[in-house]
Amino acid sequence: MNRGTAPDGLFARLAGWGLVRGPLAGPFDGQAVEVWLRDGEPAIAVLTEGDPDDLEGLHRIAWSLGCSRALAPHRKGDVLIRTAGPPSEPAPPRHPAPGRIDAMPVPVPGVVNALVRLAGTWRERLLRQCLAGHLDWTEADLNLAVEAPIAALLLGTAGDCVPTARMRAEIGAAGVVLDAVPPGLLALVWDIHLARGVHLAGADASVGPRPPADRAGPDRVVLRRFAAWAGTDTDGIDRVLVPACGAGRFLLAYGRWAAVHNIHLYALDPDPRAVLFAGALVEREFGSRLAYTLRASHPLVDADLYNDPLARLIPEDARARLRPADWSSLFGGIDHFDRVLIADPAVPLTRRRAVQRYIEGGYATMTAGADPALLLVEAGARRLAPGGRVFALYQASAYRVPSAVAFRRWLAPRADVLITMAGYCAVKVSAESIPTPILAGSLGEGASVMRSYPRSALDIGSWTVTDPARAALLTRLEAGGAPLGEVLLGGVRAPAPAGLDPALLIDTRARLLLLRADRRAARAIRPLIAPVDVVRFGSARAASRFAIAGPLPPRARRLALELGLEPPETDLLPPPSGPRLLFAEGAPTPAFLCDPFGRAVPTADLGTIAPADLFLAGLLHAAPVAALIAERCPGGLSVRCLARLPVRLP
Repeated sequence: MNRGTAPDGLFARLAGWGLVRGPLAGPFDGQAVEVWLRDGEPAIAVLTEGDPDDLEGLHRIAWSLGCSRALAPHRKGDVLIRTAGPPSEPAPPRHPAPGRIDAMPVPVPGVVNALVRLAGTWRERLLRQCLAGHLDWTEADLNLAVEAPIAALLLGTAGDCVPTARMRAEIGAAGVVLDAVPPGLLALVWDIHLARGVHLAGADASVGPRPPADRAGPDRVVLRRFAAWAGTDTDGIDRVLVPACGAGRFLLAYGRWAAVHNIHLYALDPDPRAVLFAGALVEREFGSRLAYTLRASHPLVDADLYNDPLARLIPEDARARLRPADWSSLFGGIDHFDRVLIADPAVPLTRRRAVQRYIEGGYATMTAGADPALLLVEAGARRLAPGGRVFALYQASAYRVPSAVAFRRWLAPRADVLITMAGYCAVKVSAESIPTPILAGSLGEGASVMRSYPRSALDIGSWTVTDPARAALLTRLEAGGAPLGEVLLGGVRAPAPAGLDPALLIDTRARLLLLRADRRAARAIRPLIAPVDVVRFGSARAASRFAIAGPLPPRARRLALELGLEPPETDLLPPPSGPRLLFAEGAPTPAFLCDPFGRAVPTADLGTIAPADLFLAGLLHAAPVAALIAERCPGGLSVRCLARLPVRLP
């Protein structure tokens, strides 16, 4: 059975299940399959060549490909089998129900866990063999000697380290078809495998955890989206640096773009075992089509940090483990790059506290307290050529922790783009400050939801609120874990004078009642905060507020009065969707922190009132307000004065 000659209606049924036709795989042992994808991930393996009665062989191939189902077209009726478990414990076959199969949960590919377990067993066995034949080992050489045969077996590469026949037999006994395992899954196996390594203490060697404990990182879908986003606008891009490349999962995703645009890819990682695997994987997948250079070195530890009298305090073994990057000779003298791509920031700053205290002093420009993984962004900015960019991807939760305040302040005037996807933040950073619009939104499979803001919204210096009011507001918000960039992204500059009365905010229930009373009210009720704009603080109430913009029709007005609302007599121009901070262009008009009743919040309550219950309203280009401030606060705007000022226009 060849591609395109499947039974009539099969492809239509698979498409009806929400699947997308993917590539062919095989043949493996006389069987070939066609992979159908769900959200870019393998979901079902459809038999296209081979015996449809050999369900065990089909199970092995589908499981190795990471598919959760396998489908065997048969003249007596199509057979669907589940491949969540290894082939040694097959699930009973069944005929597919006419319903949607995408309602079933898709488990994590079990072949990854099986290979991780096997690799751990092989590491223990090879360690004993290496220690039995040789005793004069260094820790780095012993790790490479133990891991090299495992990497050669997983990748099928020829070299000095030949896997044993016993290892190959154990692969077959586990039901894994290595040729069918996608390269991305192999790299994920190696990333998880690197969480443990060989520790050498004198003549004793043992296997234990090694930092970082978890290098699984983002999934393949996020990596592919990030690679596509970072691969745009490649005109004039010749050299790209990938620090902390890991086992090469991101190199696979971005290598397709680099090979097409003739980009030379430079990558480094502090773990030589990761570099060993990534180099062999990239060579197997791309060959001569991709120009690349991989080195084992720490991207955060510059060699010039040791050119100091304090460097004598660093133990020699710790210095060897850190592998400082000597940029003058690391890549043949190339030390500046057009782009720096950071897709896996899980890199430990150091392995010893004494070295950590010293090294952190070398990066004092971003202040202490930031997560060491986030220092990759700053270190990458130092390696940019003129006009270069840093593209970083990290978990959104790392951007919200209170310890990342210093990083957010450093990032604020430099970030051009902030994109969120699947729990991750993608940021484009420029070494120099340029007037580029800020885009914030969600990067999805379909049309991306993006909103443009002025660049100065991220710049702390653009705030018109003078100290100490600005300092108090920033401190309170940051102490509560509010991302500085997301708070300031709410800043908008309206083209015309406008005001917003917080008393006109209504909840979702009142809005629905008004819409049911008169559909013409829909034109007068506009959303104030959209779900994509609001910063979540554990409460979704802020996303259900709406503003009444203008006079309501008679029926809706009567209902509004019954609900206790006071609609305005004249039209009010509401600000765009999502504002939380309103200020004037070039004027000393402050921003007001208000509660739902329109009262300014006093200083003592700034830290106690949840941000989701507050509304940052204000006055735009309002000359009467500026005169009022000058009259009531002649000595400058203080926190006490801010609490006494009214919110509504005088």
